[in-house]
Amino acid sequence: MCALMMMNEVIKEQETELLASWQCHLRRIIHLEYVENLDLVIPASLDCNVRVWTVSGSYIGTFGQVR
Repeated sequence: MCALMMMNEVIKEQETELLASWQCHLRRIIHLEYVENLDLVIPASLDCNVRVWTVSGSYIGTFGQVR
């Protein structure tokens, strides 16, 4: 699952606001990149795929290999 969080103006211990979440991989995510100027989220997973998503959860594409 991918989840985007935003820190509140006044940062308190682990206080965040959930902006969006979606099922983006079949296995655990091991790395996550955010491309701010394009509003893209790029997670890499143990399912041997790197996927590209918009911050609203729209799927763009997959880079990877067949297992």
